[in-house]
Amino acid sequence: FNKDNQNSSSESKKSDESAGKEQAPDKDKQIELTFLNSVAADFYRLLHLDENLEQKPVDVQVTSDGLRLTLFDRAKRPLFEGESAELTEWGRFVMQSIAWTIDRHQFRVTIDGHTKTGLELKKEDYGLWELSADRANAARRLLVYYAVDAKLIDRVTGYADTRPLDGQPPTADANQRITLSLTLT
Repeated sequence: FNKDNQNSSSESKKSDESAGKEQAPDKDKQIELTFLNSVAADFYRLLHLDENLEQKPVDVQVTSDGLRLTLFDRAKRPLFEGESAELTEWGRFVMQSIAWTIDRHQFRVTIDGHTKTGLELKKEDYGLWELSADRANAARRLLVYYAVDAKLIDRVTGYADTRPLDGQPPTADANQRITLSLTLT
C-alpha cells in the first residue's frame, strides 16, 4: 500500500467533486431558464395571444430571477375602464390567468403601476400618482381574490409618469401599463 497513491487518489476525488459542484449551478440555471421560458409560453397560451404580435397587450420577459409581465392598457384591449382603476373584463381575465400562474408556481410578486404624461383626469385632487398606485393596487386585490396568497406580494408601487418605457416619448400610450415582476421563491 503506497501512501502517495492514497493522496493522489484523494486529490483526484476532490478535483472531480469540485468540477461536479461547478457544473451543478450552471445546470440548475439552465433548468430554471427552461422552466421560466415554459411558464412564459404557457402564459401566452392561457391568454390566447400570439407571441409575435407587434403591439402585444401583454409582454412576458424572462429575467435573471423570474419573469417580468408588462400589461399594456391599449385602446384595442384596455385593461382599465377609461382613466380609472376599474379593470375591464379583459383586465380581469388577464389577472385571473396571472393569479393561476403565481399560485401554481408560488412566485413572489411586485406590482408597479405607470401612466403616460398628459392624461386629463376629472378630479382636481386626483393625479397620475394616485391613478398609477390605484391601478397597481387594483391588480393586487384581484390577484388575492383569485387565490394568490397575500404573503407572496412583496410590493405595490405607483410611479405616475416618471418611468416611461425606453425609446418611447412620455406621452406614448405604451406607458399606460402595469408591470408585475415574478420571482422564484
